[in-house]
Amino acid sequence: MIAEYSQTAGEVQTKKELLDAIEFAQRHADNPFEALVHELYRSYKGTKRSLIKVKAEKVFLAEEITSLQVELDMVKLQKDEVERSRKQLWVELEEQKARYAKIQGLLSTIKEHPTFRQLTGHG
Repeated sequence: MIAEYSQTAGEVQTKKELLDAIEFAQRHADNPFEALVHELYRSYKGTKRSLIKVKAEKVFLAEEITSLQVELDMVKLQKDEVERSRKQLWVELEEQKARYAKIQGLLSTIKEHPTFRQLTGHG
């Protein structure tokens, strides 16, 4: 869409360029008033087309910003999910460490029990 407008967009003239164009057109025209109106209309159309181009670019950029915002939100959600998973894994690791320590304590208790010492020949 922007490409269409950029190809048809007229040039926005400065005041000096417009006055020079009017003067030139009036010098080479049969009817100076008609040349004035023609140049003013041509300048108006160029400015209008340029404005349409700018508006189209604004819409395009707004859509791009929205799209990037959606992508950013998705990345934030993924980051939050990774953080939750990391915390969950940390909790599970701590639980397993506690379980391992409990099992080690039970094994130590069993090894110190007189019956176990007798069965293993240490008592």
